[in-house]
Amino acid sequence: MHVVNVAEPMCGEDPATFGGTYSILSDVVVVVDVESGAVLSAYDLWDLLDPMGDPVRRDFCGTAFQNANVFPVSVYPDAPGTVIDWTHSNAIVLDEARNALLVSVRHLNEILAIRYQDDADGPAGELLWELGEDGTVPYTGRQFTHQHSVDVLADGNLIIYDNANEDPTPQQSRAMTIALEGDGQVPTAASELWEFGSTVD
Repeated sequence: MHVVNVAEPMCGEDPATFGGTYSILSDVVVVVDVESGAVLSAYDLWDLLDPMGDPVRRDFCGTAFQNANVFPVSVYPDAPGTVIDWTHSNAIVLDEARNALLVSVRHLNEILAIRYQDDADGPAGELLWELGEDGTVPYTGRQFTHQHSVDVLADGNLIIYDNANEDPTPQQSRAMTIALEGDGQVPTAASELWEFGSTVD
């Protein structure tokens, strides 16, 4: 985890009365040699994504500390109200066939693909694609939100646990699989294949 402290108003506050500091939590993907414990590489999501840019949904402004996008204050009991849990990544898996680290970024409702090792198309650590509401891969199906547990199936498709926190009521979590189309490192499209969830209304 990486904490970025910004001591100037960035979300429309009056500079004369702001007098505070945003503390923005951003995740870091760290690749470690399991035998030696040596850090082989580290990729900060702050460097890969723009917390002030488009799409607006990714913009941290308006993301209050206590709202649907972050955990209750009891999780960070000593944190000031200007702490923002911006990314909250919760799972990572190596997609060997695509030479990509797939990262589930819960609070952005996205799965990111980061190039794992240098290859003919570019250096390790480069953001390859994004799957989600405003992702770079066209997606067909019910949008997943606040997802967990991304994994790669034997056929190259993905399985995730969709918390569905931002669904209209009733919010019902589900397991789901997503087909990734195309033979290259970057999928040409993605679509929901299957889901399993509660049938309770």
